Amino acid sequence: MLFQPVRLKGRDFVDAGMFSSQALHAVIADGADAVLVVMMSPSMCPTMPNETPHLFEVGARLLELGNWRDLRTELLGLPPPWSRDGDPATICVVEPDCTLPGHMYRFDPADARELMRRGERDAWAALERAGWLELAEEQGAAPRAS
Repeated sequence: MLFQPVRLKGRDFVDAGMFSSQALHAVIADGADAVLVVMMSPSMCPTMPNETPHLFEVGARLLELGNWRDLRTELLGLPPPWSRDGDPATICVVEPDCTLPGHMYRFDPADARELMRRGERDAWAALERAGWLELAEEQGAAPRAS
């Protein structure tokens, strides 16, 4: 809804965020050979602010919890051979290792550089865990050093 599909090197990339936060079954049914999911909140030990949260902050946190619940449900019900545990995995989930500054209703441009740095670090770690970096090297595309 927000982003047009993009074709890169003969492959289609689509953001299905408005349809489903993690439309894994939809992209699998459409013939995808791998799926990259990028989450904006950590699955483990997310924190709420120390001060009393505003209604929007509580709503954003509930949305995060719902997204993780939906993703977990989708991951548990995937058809074979789809898995985060293959060698290489067919699904790679990138997530921050701790709660990010700001939230969906407050974006501070001053945080952008730190968010980009952390996002790149988290993405490289997820790609390595999924075995996608080794696969890229085998196919002759050396990954960029971080």
